[in-house]
Amino acid sequence: MLSQFESDAILLTLLQAVLLFQSVNKTLYFIRIYEEFSFILTMATTIAGEVVPFAVFTMGMMIGIAKTYEVLHLGINDANGAFSQYESIFVKILFQTYASAKGEKVPPILDASISVRLEDDLDTKRDIVYMIDFVWFLEQIFYFVMMTYYVA
Repeated sequence: MLSQFESDAILLTLLQAVLLFQSVNKTLYFIRIYEEFSFILTMATTIAGEVVPFAVFTMGMMIGIAKTYEVLHLGINDANGAFSQYESIFVKILFQTYASAKGEKVPPILDASISVRLEDDLDTKRDIVYMIDFVWFLEQIFYFVMMTYYVA
């Protein structure tokens, strides 16, 4: 996965994230001294403790849905070219899944290469399109349920 990037930008990004996390952690440690900030800090740590499992589960499901789409040969529906900078098909599908989770209208399409390969076998092509549409429908239901948990 790291070989798809041409520079060490991902390493610098990870180091910056670690530095930012350490800075915030140290600042929160010093805020504990003041009595008026103690309740806010306790409330923030409790909320973060409850949000992390929700976020990890949602991101894991998003990656799982993207991998399912990759197996089913989902085409990249990118009319404005937002994903053209990525070489990996999985990364493009992952960002397309994220765009769908944000509420953008990204209808599923069949990949052009598999569509050409299945020109003579229309039944298999139809079945694959039905499976892609079924996974897309389940994805929309999943994100609606996750939204209700997020709002509640």
